[in-house]
Amino acid sequence: MSTRGCVAIKTKDGWQGVYNHWDSYPTALGKDLWDHLHEKKQDDHIYHCLECGKEFKGNLMIPVYHDGQMVAFKCPYCRGKTSRDLKEFAERLLQFGDWREYLNNGVCEYCGKCIGQPCNISGVLIGICATPEEVKEHWQNMPWAVEKPEEVKQGIEKELAILCNIEQAGYPDLEAKYHSHVTKDGAQITDLDSDPLFIEWVYIVDPEERTITILTHQSDKKTEGNVREEPIKRDDGYWDYGHCAFRHVEVAKVDLDGDEPDWGKIEKGGGL
Repeated sequence: MSTRGCVAIKTKDGWQGVYNHWDSYPTALGKDLWDHLHEKKQDDHIYHCLECGKEFKGNLMIPVYHDGQMVAFKCPYCRGKTSRDLKEFAERLLQFGDWREYLNNGVCEYCGKCIGQPCNISGVLIGICATPEEVKEHWQNMPWAVEKPEEVKQGIEKELAILCNIEQAGYPDLEAKYHSHVTKDGAQITDLDSDPLFIEWVYIVDPEERTITILTHQSDKKTEGNVREEPIKRDDGYWDYGHCAFRHVEVAKVDLDGDEPDWGKIEKGGGL
C-alpha cells in the first residue's frame, strides 16, 4: 500500500505543496528531501554563503578536494560554507503538482511531454519485454494462446509499437494511449484541503527560516458514523470523514543548516 505525502512550502497563512504517492515516511521522502536540498553542484541554481551572506550561481563555487576526491564546495568570495537558495527551490517546486514531476523537470517518462504527472498507467507499459523476439514469445506462450489467436496478434502488435516508440523517440507511449496526466491544479495540496486520512506525512519547507516542519496524520479513534461524501473540518482541527477523523500534527522541526536528523527516530514519533 502507498504511503502518501506532500512536500510543501510555508506560505503567509499556511502551506502549499505537491503530492507524493510512494514511500513518504521520513526515512524515505524525508531523507530524500534533505539530500536534495543539500546537493551541491556547479550548476545554474542559486546558492548563498552562510558566512558572508552573498548569493551566487553554483557554477561559481570553489570545489574542495581531499586525497584526490571532491568533498565540498565553498563560497567564491570568502571560501565559506554554502547552501542552496530555498526561495528558488520553492518557486520551482510550486510550478508542478507532484514531487516526481518536479524531480523529472516536468517531463513525462512515458510520452516525453510536459503536461502533468502521469497517472492511470496501463499495465502494458509496465514490465514490457526488451526485444521483439521476447514480445512474440511472451504472447505465444500464454496458456490461452491457441484458443484466442486474435488477442495474441493484437497484444504482439501493441507491444511492438511501444518498442518502436522507445527506439525512435525514447518514450513508450508518445500519443498517451495507455496513460493520462494530472495537472498542477488537480494535484497540489494546501493546509485548507490537506486530506489527512490519506496524506500521512507532510514536509513544510520554510525558505525564510530555513527549516522543514514535519507533520504526520493522527486519528481520533472515538469517531463513529457513516462515510461522508466530503469530510468536514471540526473545531478541534480534525477532518471528520464520518467513519473516522484525522488531523495533521507536528512531530519535528528540522534546521536545514544544522546536522542531519535521525529520520528513524522521527518516523517512530520520537521527534528529534
